[in-house]
Amino acid sequence: MRIAEISSTPDRRRASPVPAATSTAVSNHSTALTQIEFTIKSLERHLPAHPLPDSFSSELRLALVQLTQLAPFPNSVKLQVWKLSYRLWNTCVDLSNASTAKISEEHAKLRQVAAELLFQTADVAGIPSPAFKAALFFYKTGLVWYELRKFDLANNCFEKATDLVSNIEISSVSDEDDRKLLLDLNLARSRAAWEVSDRNLAIALLNRSKNVLFGVSRNYNALANQYLTFGKTLLATSEVSAVNEALKLINDALELCEKGLRVVKRTEETLNLKELRLKTLRFIAAASAEG
Repeated sequence: MRIAEISSTPDRRRASPVPAATSTAVSNHSTALTQIEFTIKSLERHLPAHPLPDSFSSELRLALVQLTQLAPFPNSVKLQVWKLSYRLWNTCVDLSNASTAKISEEHAKLRQVAAELLFQTADVAGIPSPAFKAALFFYKTGLVWYELRKFDLANNCFEKATDLVSNIEISSVSDEDDRKLLLDLNLARSRAAWEVSDRNLAIALLNRSKNVLFGVSRNYNALANQYLTFGKTLLATSEVSAVNEALKLINDALELCEKGLRVVKRTEETLNLKELRLKTLRFIAAASAEG
């Protein structure tokens, strides 16, 4: 999905004389930003039917390293970085939408650069909820790596996204999309951990997700479904030792359905939870029989 481009209000305050050292820094910033923009322009001209060469991601990564070495940045530079990041991201989306080929590692690398640009400037002023916006880029990039079965790279993205929002008080988060991201991020990290056989971390992340349900039907459903999925996976192994663990996970799914039904009031929202509850009861019966 394309991201709405950033527009900023020009600073109309009277300019102060710029010290020589600052002027040099601005010039260095400009060099790195110009290189990033030049590469993005080249990428915008790339034909979607052709495979992405590694030159795009290599050039952008090199410019990112050069830019990072110039930190800290004035806010005007941070805003430019954000605009370039969004432009790069939307170019990736356009190329992906216009191509029938499966998403490639080069595509993931480009999205990674877009996310890293925001990570370096996540304290920008003048953009609402910058930490959540930067975290969203890492979350979406992590999903691409996950799809490519590069679970270490996916987990790295999910962890960076988590770091960006870790200091934000959960009770202060009121935006629906931001709340959704908190849960989706935990679920994504949990799935990535499960894929590399780190069951303890995967389940711990699910347990932590209970703190970010916000009384929303969709959230109860998503978390319960993930508990159930892990439980079903363990049952499918036919290992006697896994049955008890599977049963516990499926019982957690059932408990979430029950809690959700007590919290959610609208009929249309309860239907999915009731259906999921019935499904969990069937699997509990199956697991108990195997045990």
